[in-house]
Amino acid sequence: MPRPDNLAEQVYTQLKADIFDFRLLPGDRFSEGDVAGRMDVSRTPVRQALYRLEKEGYVEVYFRSGWQVKPFDFAYFEELYDVRIVLELAAVSRLCRMEASDNSVLNALK
Repeated sequence: MPRPDNLAEQVYTQLKADIFDFRLLPGDRFSEGDVAGRMDVSRTPVRQALYRLEKEGYVEVYFRSGWQVKPFDFAYFEELYDVRIVLELAAVSRLCRMEASDNSVLNALK
């Protein structure tokens, strides 16, 4: 029989994979009992896994009514995209200023 900590880790890994693979969609609601039944474990490792996912920002708890996969925050993704553009432009600018003979950095990027 797996140790409880190990079981919580397994539930965490499976739930995170379900979120990343869109088997659990943003906005989906569920209870600890639903997850425990689906994974054939008790609610304790499920609760531990869900609180860990909550700390990481993937799910949120609704007191007395279950859990929800956090919906996408499109404004946040737009901000990340803006940061990415700034970083990429700075990287290209820096690469353009480099000596042509110093290809080691470019080769490392390949």
